[in-house]
Amino acid sequence: MNSPAHWRGLLAGMLAMLLTACGFHLRGSLDLPPSLRPVYIDAGNAPALADALGRLLDGHGIERSQGPARAGAVIRLDARRDARILSVDSQGRAREYLLRYRVDVGYRLGQGGEKVYPLSLRRNLVFDPESVLGVSNERDTLYHDMERDAADRILLQLQALAAAGSEPRPQPANGDGAR
Repeated sequence: MNSPAHWRGLLAGMLAMLLTACGFHLRGSLDLPPSLRPVYIDAGNAPALADALGRLLDGHGIERSQGPARAGAVIRLDARRDARILSVDSQGRAREYLLRYRVDVGYRLGQGGEKVYPLSLRRNLVFDPESVLGVSNERDTLYHDMERDAADRILLQLQALAAAGSEPRPQPANGDGAR
């Protein structure tokens, strides 16, 4: 009864209960109806976001179209990056920035018209004048993370649209994804 296998089984069971109790669920596969396949991504001015979105589609086994004519769903991307100073030091130099990544996502499903919805993400960046190169690398990493988060949200919205059979709900424009 007190064998190591017994304790491992008990520990695994307790861990599983804890994970489900806190709301953790494994991410399921993307379920798009055949009428929305394949998906075409119009990268516009957001090639990095389009690549992240394409990798997610590939990971879910969703076929991508080479052009919009044969696509069941078209996702059009128009992204903008900007930064705003949040705080300055006693000498008037910027100490903290707000990085914003905004994407207008256009969805066209089947033969319907395109609907455009905004998606906005933001992150704070503390500027260290002693480590300018490190801050630059951190800024690039934060923008890359926001691109991946945006790709996840776009696919979730597409899946919700497919499941509901209606138009996607707009994402909050206030940067709900702030960290």
